[in-house]
Formats: sequence, C-alpha cells, structure tokens
Amino acid sequence: METSGNAKPGATEALRSLQILRLAESRVAAVTFVFLLGLLVRIYFAVCHPYFDNIFAVRGEPYSDGLTWTAAGVRLAQGEGLDSVYRPGFSVLLSLFYVWFGYSANFITAVQIVIGALTGAFIYLVGERTLNRWVGAAAACFFIFDPSQLTQTPQATTEPLGLLFFVASIYTLLLFGTRRRLSIVLLSGILLALSNLTRPLTLFCVPFYALQLLVDEWRQSRKLLRAFLPAIVFCCGIVLTMSPWLIRQKAVHGVWAVSTNLGEALYGATSPKYGTWTSLVRADANRAGVAPDVASRYRFFVAQSLENIRRYPAFYAREVAQSYWQFLNSFHLKIRSQTRTFSFPQWTGLVEGQKLFLLLLGAFLLAPAAWWWSRSELLRSSVFLSTSALSLLLWWLIPNSGFLILFVGFAVALSRYRSENIALLGWSVVGAGIGDAVFNNAILYRAVLMTDWIYSLIYFFTFYVVTEAITGLVLKLRTRPMSSSPVSLATEALEANLHAFERRTRLIWQVTAILFGLFVLAGSVRLGLRNFRPTHQVVPALSVTDQKQLVNRLRQISPIMRKALPDSRTTAINFVEPEPGQIEDALKKKGAPAPAEPTPGTVDFSSRNEVVVRYEELLPIIYYFPRGTDFGVRDRIFRERPYDASVLRTARAMTVFPGQIPSSALVKPAVLVGWMEGPHPGGSWLGQVMQCVAIVPVSKKGQLDYRHAVIAAPRTNGIR
Repeated sequence: METSGNAKPGATEALRSLQILRLAESRVAAVTFVFLLGLLVRIYFAVCHPYFDNIFAVRGEPYSDGLTWTAAGVRLAQGEGLDSVYRPGFSVLLSLFYVWFGYSANFITAVQIVIGALTGAFIYLVGERTLNRWVGAAAACFFIFDPSQLTQTPQATTEPLGLLFFVASIYTLLLFGTRRRLSIVLLSGILLALSNLTRPLTLFCVPFYALQLLVDEWRQSRKLLRAFLPAIVFCCGIVLTMSPWLIRQKAVHGVWAVSTNLGEALYGATSPKYGTWTSLVRADANRAGVAPDVASRYRFFVAQSLENIRRYPAFYAREVAQSYWQFLNSFHLKIRSQTRTFSFPQWTGLVEGQKLFLLLLGAFLLAPAAWWWSRSELLRSSVFLSTSALSLLLWWLIPNSGFLILFVGFAVALSRYRSENIALLGWSVVGAGIGDAVFNNAILYRAVLMTDWIYSLIYFFTFYVVTEAITGLVLKLRTRPMSSSPVSLATEALEANLHAFERRTRLIWQVTAILFGLFVLAGSVRLGLRNFRPTHQVVPALSVTDQKQLVNRLRQISPIMRKALPDSRTTAINFVEPEPGQIEDALKKKGAPAPAEPTPGTVDFSSRNEVVVRYEELLPIIYYFPRGTDFGVRDRIFRERPYDASVLRTARAMTVFPGQIPSSALVKPAVLVGWMEGPHPGGSWLGQVMQCVAIVPVSKKGQLDYRHAVIAAPRTNGIR
C-alpha cells in the first residue's frame, strides 16, 4: 500500500490494524460476518450432500416426519388446508413458497440454509448481551459448524425454524431490558408462540420469563401495577398468536391442542407399560375400539394419561425426575456416545458435535494465553494455559452425572461477572427441560437441538472465568473477565468510515426484511384466497364394472398390460424379487424341475387374486432410486431392488412403482392400478404398501386421462 504525503509506512500499518480492531467491535459487522459464515458453511454442506439420507430424508426428499410437514405445506398451497398436521409452523412457511412456484425439495434446503445462518447471528447477539462478544462469537461458531445442526440443512425438520424463533424471542427480551418499549416485549411473545407452533418444547419457559419481566420492571419503577404490565403484554403476544391455530383445531378436530400428537406422548410417558412414547401405544387405542379420527384418539390418550397419573403417581414422578436429570446432563461427549436416549448415532452427528466443541473450547482458552504470551506476560500465560488444561481434564474424568458441578462453577463466574440478563439463559434451560421431562422424551436428540446453544454459552463462559479467577489467585492478581463494552480506539475519520459501513449494512438488512415481509403478506393473501374459496374436484365413482373397463382400456394401450392380462381374469403384474432359493424350493415341493431364474426386473405373469384400482391424491414427493440402490438402515420399503423403482406416498398407502414416475403425473388426482402387498413395514397404522403398475391421471371434469397414463415398463429402463 502506497502512502501519501509524509505518512510513514509504520503509521499506515498501525492505522490499518486500528481499522480492523474497530471493525471487529462493531455489532453490525460481527452479526453480518456470523450470518455470512453460517450461510457459506450450510451451502457447502448442501452442495456436498445432494442425495442426503438421514432420519427425515431419503435421497434429499422428505421422509417420515419431514414428509408430514412437507405434504401439509403442499396441500395448503393447493387450497386443501393443513388437514391433520400436528402443528402448522414449518408447513405454513413452505406453503408461502409453494403457492407461487410449486413443490421443490431444493427450496427446503434453501430455507434451512437461511434459517441456520440467521440463528447463528441471533446466538451471537444473545451471547454478546448476556455475557460478552467473545463468548457469543464462540457459541455462534460452535452452532455454525456443529454436525448435529448441519445435518438438519437438507431435510424438512421443524427444529431449525423452532430454534430460530426461540433465540429471536430471547434476544427481543434482552432488547426490552435496554429500550423498555412494550412493542418489543409483545414481539418476544409472538416469536415464542411461533416457536411452539413449529416445535413445542419451550412453552414451559413462559412463566419464568414473565416472572423475570415482573421482577425487572419492579426494580425499575417500584410500582406494582406497572410491574405487571410487561409480563401481561408478553403473555398477550403468546395468546393472540396461538389462538387462531387453537380455534382451528377446535373447529376441525374438536379439541383444544397445540399439537395433537401430545396425547400419545403423554400417554406413553405416564404408562408403566411403555414409560415413554412409542408407536405401540396406538395399538392400545385400536384394542379399545377408539375411532381413527384425530379427536377421538386425542381424547382417549389424554383421558388415559390422567388416569395413569392418578393410579401411578410415584412412577410418573420418578420418570419425570429421571428424564429431567438426563436433559441437564446431556451436554457431554461420554453421555452422548453411551446413553440409549441418543438414538441413531450414525445419522445425528451428536458425537462428532461434542468432539468439535472440545476443539473449539480448547482454542477459546488458548487464545487469551497466546495474547498474553505475545505481550511478554509469560508467567500469566503459562499459569492460565496449565489451569485450562487441568480444567478440561477434570471435566473429562468426572462421572457422567457429575458434570453438573460445572453449574456450580457458572454460579461462581456470575459472582465475579454480574449481568442482569443472564437469568434468561438459566430460565431457558429450566423451562425447556421441563417441557422435555413431562413427556419423558425417548429421543433426547430432538430436544438438545433446541438447547445446545445455551449450554455452549454457559460452558465457554464458565471455563474462561473460572480459569482466569484461578490464575489470578495463583499470581495474587486481581483480574477481571473479558470486557463486553467497546473501547474507543479510532480517530474521527475511522469513526466516520465505520458509521458509513454500519449504515449501509443496516440498510441492506432492513430492505431484505421489508421484501421478505411483502413476500409473506402476498403469499398469505394468495393462500387465503385458495383455502377459503371452495374447490370442486370431481372424483370418479369407479364401480366394479368401471374398474374392469379401466383394466381393459390399459390392456389396449399398453403392450405390457396386454401380455400380462391376456384375458378378463383378475390377474396382475408382479415384478419379481425372489429370495435366494425361493423359486427352487417352491418347485421342489411340487415335484417340478427348477427352471432358470427369471431375469431381475422382468414381469412375472403368475396369477393374482385381485387387481386393485384406487383413486388417490398424488403428492409431488417421490423417492426414485436405480436398481441395486442400498439405503443401509432404512424401512424395508427401501430395500435393494433388482429394478429401477419409485416410492410414492399417498393418503392411504405407500406405493412402489417399477420405474421412474415423470413429474407430469404428480400433484394431481389419479387412479392407481396394481395390488396390495400388505401392511407397511413400520406398522399397520402407517397404511398399506401397494405395488402399482399403472397411474392414470384424472382431469378436472373427472375423466380418466389415458393419454398421460404412466405404465410400468417390463424391464428396468424406460416407461411406456
């Protein structure tokens, strides 16, 4: 860099360093940097995992619970309402895009990328306001690179969006502490309600937050009625936001429920037979003759839960206490690698996340030691580094359940570093833990995704402050924690440049927020028009005669159907998947010679008892995989097949189609032709598995569109 006038190169370098330091202290710059870092890391992960398989995704398409939220978003965008989805948050967000552009799995990834980046930025802001900017930056970095959070990026899970609303709600509560405007605390209540409409866990934090608001306002004003006002406004924001959904639940299903699957979860937790939620609880409702509708099932499970609590109070109290203890002890590498409550270690990334945290914690403690070393404070640096290493070693050696000793260290740290806002972090852990323990969550993985960021803030802060305090005692020095207040370092020119940068950056954030608000408003209006305006879809009434005519028509237009159905007998096509030795064994029993094994993927013309013809609403969510694809640990529906296959989920069945289904056959009503293969491998409550060999679209007038019919090919490639 050239210098002008009489400026010396050394002065120029000092000025450049001063600019960097001042920029590092800018809140706007730090938040923008954290957001961009989170964005880039998640984009990189998505690009490197285009066919991501996980608990809620198969080859990048939503699966299991992810399919539930996505299907509800598709239906809402099509004007069919949310149907029986458990909770609306994530589905509504998807529908705001789908109502304009239609279904896209790539949008799920894109929105999760932005959600994760925004969450990292809010975690930094919360850490900066409650502790200091260095702890906030460390916790934000841990969240951004945490594998257990990164794996949420390409799949339709509700935890990332619920977490974003949760962290944003806490941040707005912190803002209220400095700006004292009721509109801010109202916004906090709205955000917390949105979090629980997306992922219910933090609703139990409400009384603790309200109490904190009451105490803080009482300290400010010393007037009782005024002290209650912020807490009341906060609760009003929650009630007003959740009321439309609760009213909808009552109108559609006849129950007041934030999430209709909470009845099953509570029943499993209170039952000595189960102790926690499992899909087996549904069999109890079946045996009791409970109707399959949402309201009947919910009332049955809630009533049985209350009866269980009355009959087995000691059992339930013991389970809740044990579950709460597990939640508080959940942030430890040994626990996550050994405890059964952390299921699916090969998919969740929890163990890898804890290893990452240990590395970041080591780097976080090494940084100040290196700084003091560079300033020739060798003794202080050496003592701090040795104490840090000893602290990490002790943390590793203490028993799994004994790690709560760190909370004692946290209390000690707070005695040296007072912060009026720090209580919100504690209340968040307490409330979320209660929400998890009441239902004795069998999959603790789903809960810690919402709270790991709080634990990381506590750990980073505690390790630093306690280690620094011990160092001060050893050296007989009075030291203080890292300052969270910016120090003026720059000249007027530097300040002017920094203010200009912050103004431009704030303007970009504001314009983006306004554009997003307009997009949400326009999408909401379009969704309202589609869902409140009655839509008439003519459903073809297919009698037995009509079904036979349909099969005959398919026989006329498709060579494969003519060959498979040579006459009017109710015979179906079977794509052969013989087990080793199955055909030989069957023929030996009949005394016949064993023929050559059929070519994989060809059609077996053996007779079937019945051809199934079903009218279904097709969803655009499909899992296509070439022959021989091995999914590893997955439902048997995704077993390795000797032919190209597509798996399509409809309302009543999981449908397996030999070949690839073109996109033109999706997102519309159709008639499926094939046969039933029995109940779903995951359980009869998931419906049946249907082997489909023909898909005939239905026009808006209810006519069968044979021109665009999709017929299974006799071999692995191509569709006729």
